[in-house]
Amino acid sequence: MGTKNQKNQTIDIEPIDINAIARIGSWELLLETKTFVFNKISCDILEIPQGILKLDECSSYFKNDSFAAQICKGIDDVLAAQMPFDQEIELKTAQNKVIWVHLVAQGIYNDNKCVKIAGILQDISKQKALENKLIQKDELLNFTINKASLGYWEWNLDSNLVTCSENVYSLPGIEEDTPITIDTMINAVHPEDVEMVREHITKSVKTKSFETLFHRYIIDDGAERTMQVLGDFISDETGKITSMLCISQDISTKKHFETELLKKNQIFNVVQRRALLGHWQWDLKTKLVTCSENMSDLLEIEHNKNFAVSTLLKDVHPEDLESVHANLENTIKTKKFKSFSHRIVIDGDVREIQVNGKVNIDKNGDVLNVLGISQDITKLKSIENKLLENNRLLNFAEQKATLGNWSWNLVTNDVTWSKNLYHIFDIQEGAQISVDTLFNYVHPEDLEKMRESIAEAIRKKSFDDFLLHRIVLDNGTIKTLRVSGEVFTNEKDEVIEIVGISQDVTEAYKNERDLLKKNQILNFGEQISKIGNWQWNLITNDVKWSKNLYRIFDHETSSGITFDIYFEYVHIDDRPKVTAFIDKLFNNKSFEKIIHRIVLKDGTIRTVELSATVNADLSGELVEMLGTCQDITAQRSEEIKFRGLLESAPNATLIINEDSIIQDINKQAEKLFGYRPQELVGQSVDMLVPSRFAAKRAQYKKSFLVSQRVQIMDIGEDLYMIKKKGEEIPVQITLGPLQTEEGLLISVAIRDISVERLAERNILEAKDHLELLTEELMAQNHKLADFTQITSHNLRAPVSNLNSILELYKFSEDEEERTELFEKFEIVIDHLTLTLNTLIEVLKTKSEKSIERSEVSFTKTLKKTEDILLAQISKSGTSIRCDFSQIDKLSYNQIYLESIFQNIIGNAIKYRHPERSPEIIVTSEIENETIRLSFKDNGLGIDLKRHGHKLFGLNKVFHNHPEAKGVGLFMTKAQIEAMGGKISAQSQVSEGSIFTIEF
Repeated sequence: MGTKNQKNQTIDIEPIDINAIARIGSWELLLETKTFVFNKISCDILEIPQGILKLDECSSYFKNDSFAAQICKGIDDVLAAQMPFDQEIELKTAQNKVIWVHLVAQGIYNDNKCVKIAGILQDISKQKALENKLIQKDELLNFTINKASLGYWEWNLDSNLVTCSENVYSLPGIEEDTPITIDTMINAVHPEDVEMVREHITKSVKTKSFETLFHRYIIDDGAERTMQVLGDFISDETGKITSMLCISQDISTKKHFETELLKKNQIFNVVQRRALLGHWQWDLKTKLVTCSENMSDLLEIEHNKNFAVSTLLKDVHPEDLESVHANLENTIKTKKFKSFSHRIVIDGDVREIQVNGKVNIDKNGDVLNVLGISQDITKLKSIENKLLENNRLLNFAEQKATLGNWSWNLVTNDVTWSKNLYHIFDIQEGAQISVDTLFNYVHPEDLEKMRESIAEAIRKKSFDDFLLHRIVLDNGTIKTLRVSGEVFTNEKDEVIEIVGISQDVTEAYKNERDLLKKNQILNFGEQISKIGNWQWNLITNDVKWSKNLYRIFDHETSSGITFDIYFEYVHIDDRPKVTAFIDKLFNNKSFEKIIHRIVLKDGTIRTVELSATVNADLSGELVEMLGTCQDITAQRSEEIKFRGLLESAPNATLIINEDSIIQDINKQAEKLFGYRPQELVGQSVDMLVPSRFAAKRAQYKKSFLVSQRVQIMDIGEDLYMIKKKGEEIPVQITLGPLQTEEGLLISVAIRDISVERLAERNILEAKDHLELLTEELMAQNHKLADFTQITSHNLRAPVSNLNSILELYKFSEDEEERTELFEKFEIVIDHLTLTLNTLIEVLKTKSEKSIERSEVSFTKTLKKTEDILLAQISKSGTSIRCDFSQIDKLSYNQIYLESIFQNIIGNAIKYRHPERSPEIIVTSEIENETIRLSFKDNGLGIDLKRHGHKLFGLNKVFHNHPEAKGVGLFMTKAQIEAMGGKISAQSQVSEGSIFTIEF
């Protein structure tokens, strides 16, 4: 890969055979002699001694028949369509070595005749091996990706809102389905680290650079955990930071292990010097071992002292001792030292030791001694494990961030994708990818922008900014991708490769739009419902009001707000009540409501409902109070009118509270239920509703209390209520909320719908009858339209043909030609007669209102068919088997059934495969009272992709057979449908067909 910028230099170099280095050879296929001619490099690749091979000698070089067929097809394409071919295939060389080669070839023409095929052959075995290794690595890394404790989140600096992955919701104070700001994220941090984190983020935004951040947090059980945060920034085209992307990983376990490792390192600091490397020598004659001072210190024996092999192995891990003995024994036996590793245990610490050595022998070939070196490779193993962990983390982060990486080699036009990018595009992993593949998936409205951006990047030799575009998957799903990349050039400053990252930001993009929409709806809703929201920071004493709250209090937004200013608006008579409410909120630390009056600056008195809740820190101290304030002045005025309206209501009305206790009733309710007011007021409304509705009513009540809007009660079935005398009546109930100083009241308007239910039943019965008649008429119209289309299609052609022949006959002066035309008249008239007779039979079949039925037998019908077709069966060697064990008899028209058997079995014999004798299997079955009859054959089969839509059409034939008229299946289908059944077919070309009839 080249560099982006490189100065031109003049260098004297020796000529290089690029083809030899790249292992690219040339070859020709001489068509006249059917001989392959290979150059030297091709011979080297194929490991053949000479450069000439006959075409029929080459079959042994293909690994399997499919590759041979692949090359043969390529050669055929060159000869037939003058098309070059480009293939990657697997071969066996003359030395039986399996290799992968890239073949490219085209035809050479002389006087428009192809005289030879010339091409190149490149050994790509190493590239294929690397591809396989990369695939294995990706599979391993993706397998372990879900094991990391990791989450990602994005902070939008304009809206101050944070979007995050599910893992982040496990942090304290962060709840699903609630807006998350950067302050929410910071407040989830350990209280002692909050200020440090806040300063770090502020500094990062200022410097546009995010250094790795470590902070603590406390989980639900009070345990302290450690978090590592990696971040980066996204800027717009002006360079302004728009958002901050972060990945947070719980590294508490890692920190714990690091702490434990530090402690152990301090304890074993004394033995570090001797544990790194030591050498030893085992004398086979004396059976004793000598070692260096480091090894002596490690083994805790005197320096320069000989000792037994058992002493050398005394600290070997018990699980490795047997393999160590086996390795030493094998060394003596083979007189060769094969490197091995094992563990040792020193004071409970397990370490990894790598052992290398050499065997010294005497002149007779006997082993004199074994010289060995033992090295502590524990740290190397640790580094290796950490590298694997980092790779897993990277791949996990890519998957969680829905990222995929790609590269485009502009020299070879090769494109490679990472595993996760295949997942993003919902393409089978490993599928062949090209630049055109990408463009085919780009949304049509974004395609031109995409092409221009890539062209601009190539022209400028850099990506100025990320590209946002949409793609359309094969299943129609639309995704939004954010693409960034880097352009690489060679020493000539020519663009040779582009690499990049594509991130699926569909959900984030959608959430951003949804959030803007919800904010607009919220502001509009506040104005309509006269509600405002507020926040009171109890630490800083800062108070924030929404715009609509300023409107309710008629207070200037520019003058700011405090709690004291709010309290001055409270009506003087309500101030003690408000003070008590605030105190209760502080003590109970729970959600509370209060209704009080306010006096505006112009003297106007309004009534408001204040709802509030509180937030506390980890120590339980209150840090924030927040809630809503609604202007309910109009509602209070309406309460005065309510009593009069209640009595004037045309329907029975109950007023109940949130606990379903009846507060009041009107005269209509007394009349409907037969109770006096004193008998119902103070009682539960349950006494008026059958107990079987209790569960659904409870569920509906919860829903209503949440929505608190006027609605007709719908529990999914007819609702009944009970009169005083015990009679149940069907009712329609309308619920409406009413806010009062004492709390929520619910208006229950009840209408007796006994008369309506009776009328509904009568209407439904009439509707069902009309729908049945409509379906029957539509079916008849559909069949009539089909028959009309078939008739016009099959009669138009022969009539037109007769007119044409007649014209020719009139103008012909040659008697011989007239005779020939007259013979054609007869052929066309015969065809027309056959068509008319067939259509008449079909019309008769369809018009018969009552078709005679009798008990018929499949077995007997098949026997009669075999007798009728005896000559064809014998001549063709047809074998017919049957299985009517499940069902043999049914009520059906005998003539129709015999016609069906004769047509289908006759077709199976007529269109038999020329290379095998016909085999026909006829079976019956019954399932869910439906009888199925199947005819299976091994004949020529039918290409249903081409002919399936006209399989049962009149005069439709699918094989070149002299007796084929296209009438049998048409008549068979008409007869089956006339009896209320249906027929379907399955078929494979050259394999056979299955016709299935449902009675």
